[in-house]
Amino acid sequence: ELRAPGRIVSTPANEIYGLLSGDDDVRLCKDIPESACRHLPRNFLIHLVALGATKTGDLLASPKLVLPWLLHAAGVPAAFSAWLVPIRESGSMAPQMLVAHWIRKAPRRKNYWVFGSLVQALALLGIWAAVAGLPPLAAGFSCLGLMLLFSLARGLCSVAVKDVMGKTVSRQRRGRVSGDAASLAGLMACGLATALILGVIDQDAAGLLLLVAAALWLLGALLYMGVVESPGATEGGVSAWQHAWAAMGRLRSDEVLRRFVLTRALLLGTALSAPFYVALAAEAGGTMSSFGGLLLAQGAADFLSGPVWGRMSDRSSRRVMLLCAALATALGLAVLICASAQVQGLVGMLVYALAYGLLSVIHAGVRLARKTYVIDAAGADDRADYVAVSNTATGLLLLLGGALGSAAALLGPQYAVLLFAFGTAAAMVVGRRLPEVED
Repeated sequence: ELRAPGRIVSTPANEIYGLLSGDDDVRLCKDIPESACRHLPRNFLIHLVALGATKTGDLLASPKLVLPWLLHAAGVPAAFSAWLVPIRESGSMAPQMLVAHWIRKAPRRKNYWVFGSLVQALALLGIWAAVAGLPPLAAGFSCLGLMLLFSLARGLCSVAVKDVMGKTVSRQRRGRVSGDAASLAGLMACGLATALILGVIDQDAAGLLLLVAAALWLLGALLYMGVVESPGATEGGVSAWQHAWAAMGRLRSDEVLRRFVLTRALLLGTALSAPFYVALAAEAGGTMSSFGGLLLAQGAADFLSGPVWGRMSDRSSRRVMLLCAALATALGLAVLICASAQVQGLVGMLVYALAYGLLSVIHAGVRLARKTYVIDAAGADDRADYVAVSNTATGLLLLLGGALGSAAALLGPQYAVLLFAFGTAAAMVVGRRLPEVED
């Protein structure tokens, strides 16, 4: 359904919304309640700034780059770092069927996102304290436990934000909001990365990154409280476990959901392979400034690619997933060739920094496309369940992917990169039969 309520009253929020969204004097509302249409500019901007803050926090507390570096600097064995990505990703996805049931009991769900953001901020503060004040082994175990808490809260936010955004932001504007937020996060990360390269932040002060990340989650929680959300559908009569079992039946009956979950799982290689790109960079002769270069590459990738991926996803999130799968496959093979040629020194560091930046661009596209696809593919009344089913199934498959990647890495990081390149190649084959949902 498409509605045009008329000319927008000239206010700062409306003017900024019009500039960012491309809407002129008419606000087009698709697939959101009538009551939400007049609050569209306000909700769009709150989502943009709040998600921009937390996405920046994600970059500054990255389990693919920042946290492994901090643990290494604290003398924590590398085995702990190897589990950071699987714990964060699977812990946030696997329990989401139960989370979705609890969320659906509340007509308004924004407070779940606020609560989850507060918990993530506290978990990061705990990791900072553990790294700064505990012996290496105790710090390692503490960080893994706190990362599990962080990931559970992240899963709560993941279900809530998709449901709230589906009710408050118009279709063909959701990808743009996520893309612009990623761009804002990338810009902020570039500034901090530059400080690392110039030596303004040294190894002893690296914990500052976690403190800034925690503060950004607190800021996001405060801002998100201002979202104007209409009541949504609720349901009752069954336990959370019964609801989860019934909802997982969608994987048997819904071919689109089943194919989307498999495609998304195969695309996880864009996240799981990142630590192995960092390992190859370190083997080529990484230093403290080169770490800043990797963070700068990641931040610049998000800043430059976020708006592009967001607008492309609003036109066809399916095509973006297929494009990213092809690019990830080609990049993985190129990195394998460089590793086989044993590129070292400054040239090797530049090559792997560029590769890491390109991987960050591709992963940003995967994240935006699959989020946009699952929001647009689901109906308004069952969006939370649709998101949770896909996340739960993907989280379970992620544990398998993490185990396979760890096994391949025993032969060398380049073999793990090759394994995940095969996975993204398979995603191209599976994803081709997904239907378009943005029409």
